[in-house]
This record gives sequence, structure tokens and C-alpha cells, in this order.
Amino acid sequence: MSQLVIQNDMTNVFSNNDSALSAIAAFASQSSTLDGQDHHAQHTAAAQNVYVHTSSPNTGDPAVTTHSPYTPGPPFEYQMPQEKMVLPVNDYPGDYGFEIYFGEKTPSAPKNAQYTHSSILNKLFVKMNVTCPIHFKCNVPPPQGCIIKATPIFKRAQHIKDIVTRCPNHKITDTGTPNHIPVNHLIRVEMPTGRHNVQYNYGADGRESVSVLYENPQVGTEYSTVLFKFMCLSSCVGGINRRPLMLVFTFENMEGQVLGRRAVEMRVCSCPGRDRAQEEKRVMRRDTLTHGQCKREEQNCDIPEIRERNTETVVSPVSSLLGKRRRQNGDPESEEYFLKIRGREKYDILKRVKEALDLMEYVAPRQQELYRIHEREEGNRLVRQIATRFLKREHDQHLNKGTILQSKLINNNSSGGGHSSNFKF
Repeated sequence: MSQLVIQNDMTNVFSNNDSALSAIAAFASQSSTLDGQDHHAQHTAAAQNVYVHTSSPNTGDPAVTTHSPYTPGPPFEYQMPQEKMVLPVNDYPGDYGFEIYFGEKTPSAPKNAQYTHSSILNKLFVKMNVTCPIHFKCNVPPPQGCIIKATPIFKRAQHIKDIVTRCPNHKITDTGTPNHIPVNHLIRVEMPTGRHNVQYNYGADGRESVSVLYENPQVGTEYSTVLFKFMCLSSCVGGINRRPLMLVFTFENMEGQVLGRRAVEMRVCSCPGRDRAQEEKRVMRRDTLTHGQCKREEQNCDIPEIRERNTETVVSPVSSLLGKRRRQNGDPESEEYFLKIRGREKYDILKRVKEALDLMEYVAPRQQELYRIHEREEGNRLVRQIATRFLKREHDQHLNKGTILQSKLINNNSSGGGHSSNFKF
């Protein structure tokens, strides 16, 4: 009897096939939506519990299971700061007077320098995979738990959204990287206190950065020092690819609020001293020409230049065209001169001499010394050759003179009838 009732009910339910199929489809769609939302909520809760677990001070104790991802944990109240696609690069000391220091200012740097900072360009030149100390301080004591985050970005507007990362070649060949350091990060931090105060981050847009816990300066010191390493060259194809870089340091509290910011240009190269000298010279020459053009327009005066017309030769310093920084330097070697030359041939000769002198500045001192020794030896050899030829010619002339005198003596004796000759040797 019960089987007959069930069959009758099923017959009534599926009597209208279209309405039944529509109801089943709607029910299935609603169920899958609810399941997906439930699964997403569970996954989010698990991720929050894991974050609390990793940030808990008891994670090192295996016996503590209070914050395990498989047990209920405290509510997740920390709000991650919203990442910006365009990171500000303006200097902002903030209420705590956040400052950055690269060491004493120097007018130049040796070619074998591992790192150097140009105060004229506000640019850091550093070798790849060498330790570069950078100093930080706050004029007002900050709250506990503040961090310094270093983020590399591209300087130009067309590349500002691109992520700065290492090139594939250096990532593949880097086999000695510790497990806690991502191999694709450009910046690394060497902390003598261990790796627990350093954290390598990925922003919401994939931007790479490294954070280090800010420590107050030691007794008797003014700054807190952090040791950085840069693991790829600015010229590497597939990575930075010769695009200008900027290094942004942000001073943040535990909630992710920015308390201060400092930005500096950066170039990772194989010869920091040489590249700094070249860029400073290029910028100062550009400023000189720009300033000189303005002076010509104001005073309606002509600046001595190299021209092909026939004029008298005049050498004049262009100190009046130099900026305040150049004029206050007082170094005659850094002062520029313009030379007017009459005649194209003289101009070409002096141009080659000038190019040779400029190239000598890029030759290592050891190579210059070897070149001078070689030239000295060559000069001595030429002097010996010339002296040998001169002495040989003098000797030959004396021999010829003696032969001539002897022949005259013989002739006189034969013509004089045996009289004695007055010739003496």
C-alpha cells in the first residue's frame, strides 16, 4: 500500500517535466552558491588563524595549540594597509624626524669603491652582492615595534607600475640563498641579530619589499645601521634593464601607518666610483650650458665657443657660467675653459690631444705607469740608435779624411823628388 502511495506521488511530481526540471536547476544553483560562500568563509577564517598563529609569541613551543589553525583562535583585528600602485617618493620626515645617512660627504670616490653616495645627485652607487651600510635615526623617540621598509621602484613614469625584481640569469645561478630569503628579491638585509627581525614582503600588487625592525641607536652613536645587499645589476636584461631606479625607505608603525619616508636614486653597477664621476660631470656640464644660455639672454653677450671662423686664439675660464656649487668649489682642475682656434687643421690636432687627455682619466694608474715605462724604454732605444749612427758616421768621415790626406802626401812625395813632406799625422 505504501509503495503504491509513493509511486502515485512521484507520478504527480513529475507530471509536469518542465516545471520540475526548472525547480531542480534552481535548487542546485542555490546550493552550489551557498557551498561556495561557506567554503570561502572557512578558507578565510583558516588563513586568519594561520596569520595569528605565525605572529603569536608562542609559535616556537610545539606544546601550545591554542592558536593552531585547526582550533578556534582570537578574532582577526589587524587590518592590512591598502597598497598603492604608485608609491610616493617625496621626502617626509614626519613627526619623529625620520632621517637617512650614507656617511660623510666626499667630493669624489675611488674607482675601486664598493659603494658611494653622491650628494649632488642624491644617488647611491653600489656594487652587486656587497654589504652596504645605511644609517637611520629619528629625532624624536618612536613607539616600540616600528619597522623600516625598503622598496625598489622604477623612476620613470612609463615604468612606475612595473615590479622591480632580479633577472632570470642571477636567479638561476643563485644556489646559495637561504630558504627564508626569496630568490627573486633584489634587496636583502644582513642582520647580526638573526633573521627574526627581517621580513620579505609581497604587496597586493606583487611589489617586492623587505622590512627590518627599527632599533634605537647604541650608546654613544647617533644612528642605527642596517646592512643591505643588492642582488642584480642595473644593466641586466630581463630584470632592471638599464631603467633608472629609486629606493624608497618608509618608517611604519605596527598598524602599517607611514610615519616617515625617504627616497634616493640607486644604481647597481660594477664600478661605482667611475659611474658616479661620469654622471656628476654630465649633470654639471648640462647645468653649465643651461645657466650660460640664460646669461646670454639676460646680458646679450657671447660666450667663447669653438667655431670654424678665423678668429684670434683666446682662452677664457667660464667661471661666470658655473653654478654656485661650482664657483664655491675653488678647484682649478674642475673649472672649464673654452678655446678659440684659427684654422680647421689646428682645431683637429688640438681636438685629438684633448680626447687623448680625457681618455687618460679612465685608464688605471698601473696601466699609465706601464705605458710610461714602455715609452721611456722606447725613447732610450731610439737615442742609442741615433748615437750609434752618429758615431759611425763621424768615424767614417775621419777615415775618409785620413785616406785623402795620405793620398795627397804620396802625390807630393812623388812629384817633389823625394823631398820631405811637411804633412804630419
